[in-house]
Amino acid sequence: MTTKCKNSCVLGLGVHLMAATVLPLVFSFTLYSQRIAILIPEKNPQAEAVANEISSSIAHHATVIDNSLADAAFRSVHIENVFNLTLDEGKRIGSVIGCDAFLLVKAESLRRTSSAKASYYESYAAIFAVDSRTGHLISWKLQNAEESSLQSAEKKLAELIQVGKQATAREILDSIGHDTAAVRNGEFNEMPADSSEESNGFRPPIPYLRIKPEYTTLAYLYSAKGTVEILVDLDDKGTIVATEIERWVGFGLEDSVIQAVRKMNWRPAERAGKPLPSRFLLRYNFKKIERE
Repeated sequence: MTTKCKNSCVLGLGVHLMAATVLPLVFSFTLYSQRIAILIPEKNPQAEAVANEISSSIAHHATVIDNSLADAAFRSVHIENVFNLTLDEGKRIGSVIGCDAFLLVKAESLRRTSSAKASYYESYAAIFAVDSRTGHLISWKLQNAEESSLQSAEKKLAELIQVGKQATAREILDSIGHDTAAVRNGEFNEMPADSSEESNGFRPPIPYLRIKPEYTTLAYLYSAKGTVEILVDLDDKGTIVATEIERWVGFGLEDSVIQAVRKMNWRPAERAGKPLPSRFLLRYNFKKIERE
């Protein structure tokens, strides 16, 4: 097991008439006060079409920032892997654009093979919604269409996006402004740097039972790769008090990591033989490995 400083430790291993009149106005004002940016990191006609549909729906309820201005600001940040953001990167993008939340739109078409049927085409669109205040991935939605020809698959996806765009927009808007950072009660000791004075007599937490997070079926189907980082608060009895995803990928991998970490049995950190609460970061790398 290795330790490394990063704000925390890296361990190797979400009158009645008056009320009826006023409340809708307040609700409408609340929505329109939200500033949303819609970004297409990997530009192609399909992704642009999806972004335009979602933008037109969201514009009925919130302020959508001009696409060219948002894109220019976004590109100035120079993020290496846009679909694998840390919280700091998410907050930085939101701050530069000046928005309450931003959407990352990814769309493409794939040729699929299956033992159950002839080769076919799949067109899909993935929408990542990020809260600018916290950097959290607050909503992730995937829409796909399968047809025997590329043109048919792309046409069907466009139709599905058109039909479901209002519901998608509402789902995204409902998630914005309701994101909160993990609630952290009590004092938690962050991991000391190797060879530092604080590391003397310190023994980091360690799981009695190691569980490997599942590489989800969705991640496999779409060749998702990236790193999920999770911040863990562990009390002096070895009980997990809180977790927070610090870097996300989507495709269900965050939930997979949370479930695995919470199933582990932990030995608490110790200093001079005395158990103490601790805060540390776990990092899991995911990539597709072809199944035999």
